[in-house]
This record gives sequence, structure tokens and C-alpha cells, in this order.
Amino acid sequence: MKKKGFTLIELLGVIVILGIIATFILPSVLDVFTKSESDITEAEKKMVIAGAKEYITDNSDDYPSNNGRTYCLTVAELVDMGYVQVSRDNLLNNYVNVSYNGDKFTYEVSDKCKGPVYLINQVKSLVNTSNENWIFKDDYGNIRYRGANPNNYVTFNDETWRIIGIVDGYVKVIRNESIGNLAWGHGGGWKNSWLIRLLNPIEDIDEYDNSDDITYKNSLYWNSEKGICRGNEQNDIGFKQIDCDFVNNGLFNVINMIQKMKWYFGKSNMYMTSKQTYESERGIDVFGDYTDIENEWQGHVGLMSPSDYGYASSSSCSSNNKFVDYHETGCANIDWLYIGFEGLQQWLITSHDNGYVDFIGPFGIMAENRFASISEIVRPVVHLKKSVIISNPDTADGSKDHPYEISL
Repeated sequence: MKKKGFTLIELLGVIVILGIIATFILPSVLDVFTKSESDITEAEKKMVIAGAKEYITDNSDDYPSNNGRTYCLTVAELVDMGYVQVSRDNLLNNYVNVSYNGDKFTYEVSDKCKGPVYLINQVKSLVNTSNENWIFKDDYGNIRYRGANPNNYVTFNDETWRIIGIVDGYVKVIRNESIGNLAWGHGGGWKNSWLIRLLNPIEDIDEYDNSDDITYKNSLYWNSEKGICRGNEQNDIGFKQIDCDFVNNGLFNVINMIQKMKWYFGKSNMYMTSKQTYESERGIDVFGDYTDIENEWQGHVGLMSPSDYGYASSSSCSSNNKFVDYHETGCANIDWLYIGFEGLQQWLITSHDNGYVDFIGPFGIMAENRFASISEIVRPVVHLKKSVIISNPDTADGSKDHPYEISL
């Protein structure tokens, strides 16, 4: 006898019964999964807040509690710095809003930033694949602008400055124009240079000044004052006492925005790549001939370093080309820190024990054979505090026509 199968009506009945059962079971199952996901997310939010607390504690000088401001940290930033780990990608796009309510900080994870736009966070937010031709992370994780004319303009001290990048954890900027044709100094390094005395506050100079000559130790640029400088016509050997007037373009009105930093200026030469120069500036013996020279200084105002210049060119140039080849290969022409072939040469912060100083020549080549007593153009460089905000976030894009206007 043939086994009889289910009839169509019976099958439909089974399906209906299964459907009824599913309406009762599935919501419970989904609730379990949803609750599990929610629990994981909430747990990770607590971890993010713990990381944010640790970060604020470690950087308390950058986040004062007495200004009534809400600080906005990105979760991605905390992850990059090693303060927290998260498994939920959607959290990476969130913020931690940090407020001070009178006696303690409060922390909230949100998909919206409830505070002002910080310059350092704005720069970090631009680092992605679509922008990699003009902003990127170098070999050591510093963020840098590169190319012929990136959107890195800021209005600082009522002047045009440009962002080198985020170097050693702080936004590093350079004045777009020179403050004059000035002598660098004598052999013996930046700590004993004449420019260090002109640009920095007295406390930065006294700590390292080994010279008895105090004629020019006057912090004119830092204090926005008039006085005597060492200078001359560009390229003239030797120097003269010249009058300097920084009353209108000195730094006195913005010194509360400038971060005191450790500056590096080890041995470098034109036969290095950007990566090799960066390493050498920090005391790594790249070629096995490192001389015993001082390569660190704590202070406020310096000059561009050779690695700053090297990394400001295109990716292929900064990775593969030596400085001596920057003119022949066209790398100088796509380096925004190069000021063009106009007979202009700009000082760098690095020097040598033979009395020579590194500089960028008119062909865009970094060289190390310039007498320190010769006068060349000086473009001051500073790092900005992390609490510096963008005053015009709705209209600024960092371009020359729409620069970031910054304040505290």
C-alpha cells in the first residue's frame, strides 16, 4: 500500500501553526540579541569615558576647568592614542563631551559634538583616503600637510600663518611671511644662537644661554617690542646692528595660545631623505657618524626643521628623494614650504659644530653650508595649545580665501 503524503490543506495548516509560534518566539530571540548588542555598546561607552577621564587627567594643562567650556574629544582620537579600545565601529564616529559643573568634570558619549570646534580635532578629522594627496600621517604618526598649496591657512596674531601639521601631539604652525633678514648666530647650536634670544621669552633663553653677550638678549619678538637685532642685507657676509620693530607684529597678544615644547635639531645633511632626517633630528645615528651635539631644547618659538620641509612635498618625494635632488626632480615646486626662486633663502633650526647652519636655498635644496652670521629670512614656528578653537567653523575650510580664524 502506497504511503500517503500531506495534502495541500495539511501543509498550509502546518505553515500557519509555525507562523503563529514564530510570532511568539522570534521577538524574544531578537530581544536577546538586541539586549546583548546594547549591553556591549553600553559597556564600551563606559570604557570610552574611563579613557577620556585618563586623557583629561594626563593633559590637564590643555583642558582648564575654569573657562566654562565644553571640551569635545573624538572616540577615534582616544583609540589612536591608546586610551581605549572599542569593537564597535559606530562608536569611532562618536564624541565624548566633557563639561565642568563646578566641582568636577562630567563625561557624555554622543553622536554630536556639543562644544566648540578645536583646531587640533579639525586637522585630525581631515586625515582620510580622499584627502591623502594633501594631508597624511608620516612615518612616525605625525599628521602633515603636503603638496604645492594645501588648505592649511590660519589667521593667527592677525596675520596669515600656515599649519605644518600635528607634530609631537600639537598643531605646529609657521608664519607665512618673514619677519626680516636676520643673522642666525654663531656655531654652537640653536641654544646659543642669536635668533633664540630674539624670538623667545627670557626664561627659555636663560636656561641654556652659555654666552656672556647679553646685548641682544631681549625677547623683542616675544614681547612685541623695539630694539637692536643682528642683521644685514640678504646674503651679505657679516652682520650689523640693525633696528627691529615688532610692536605691531610681535607675539605678545597671543602668547597664551603658544605651547612650550621640546624641539629637536640633531645632525642632518642634504643626502638624507625626510625619514632619515626626522630620525637624525631625534638623535638616531643614521649614517654611523653622529657627532656629540646637543639635539633638544625646551622652548616656545623656533624655526622650521629639515624634516618639516621634506615631508611637505609629495608622497614620492618625501619617501624616496634626498634633499639634494629636490630641484632636479621637481619636488621643491610641489613643496608648500618652498618660497620660490627669488634669491630668497630661509633659515632652518639645525646647525653644525663648524659654524654652518642648515637652510633652504633658492632652488629648493636643503643645504648645510651657510655661515651663521649671514642674514637670511626668518619665519617663526610655534606649536599651539590643544584648547585653541576655530572661531569661524561654519565658513572656514583652511583655504587662502577662507582661513581658519583661531582663538582661545
